[in-house]
Amino acid sequence: SKLTFFGNYRDKVWNGSLGEREIISAYGLKISKSNQWIDNNIIKSSMISGSYGDYKSSDRIDVLKIINKERLNILFERSHSYPIWRVKKNHFINSENIYSPEVIASELNLNAQGKVDLYRYSDNNFQNLFIFRAGPELTLGNFQKNLFDYSKISLYHKTELSYGNSPFGFDQSADQNTIEFNIKQQLFGPLTFDFKTEYNLDNKSNKYKEFYNTQYDLTWNRRAYSIGIYYNYETKAGGFNFKINSFNFEGYGNKF
Repeated sequence: SKLTFFGNYRDKVWNGSLGEREIISAYGLKISKSNQWIDNNIIKSSMISGSYGDYKSSDRIDVLKIINKERLNILFERSHSYPIWRVKKNHFINSENIYSPEVIASELNLNAQGKVDLYRYSDNNFQNLFIFRAGPELTLGNFQKNLFDYSKISLYHKTELSYGNSPFGFDQSADQNTIEFNIKQQLFGPLTFDFKTEYNLDNKSNKYKEFYNTQYDLTWNRRAYSIGIYYNYETKAGGFNFKINSFNFEGYGNKF
């Protein structure tokens, strides 16, 4: 279980076809509990969380109007990963795993995720979201050799049902029927290229039958850290990422 106290100031949020909205300020607390286990070779995970905070942001309809409301959020999430094809892999990393903090092996999985997101606001507005996301994920290679030894491709269909409306624009449900496409490819050595985009199938959206939220990443990967640059075509924004990897060993492997 995790207890978090949060605070945001001038945080820009991109909410799909609704465009960019800014959270002027937000503060509150969140408590969450997550779990992951394997049952008959099916990787399962679940999470439940609750948060309460005070938010100041633009109105859902009038973007020039700033409103201040309290928000309660309850989240239930469950994910399953069904193996279709998997190559047996080592349990521990070794001296060959210089580009990744975990062992990578070729596999094909069917992933499914269900989520219930409940929002309650201090002005008696509410928003109930029921989200289902599913699709295949294919991994090829081990990410150990220097050239094209790692490819990861996924294709997900996401459907969302919503009831009620948020007084804010940054968390209002939008784009309720989309296809997500992700591809990550090793180019040479530790260098990988990552491409992500979504195709809008929601006929109520102004982005209907358009690709949106497209992002490009170029990353230098090492076992202990990664450094990358990215550019989001939708927001016309780019930047740098730096990540330090942790090692959640279940035991001790051989020294190297």
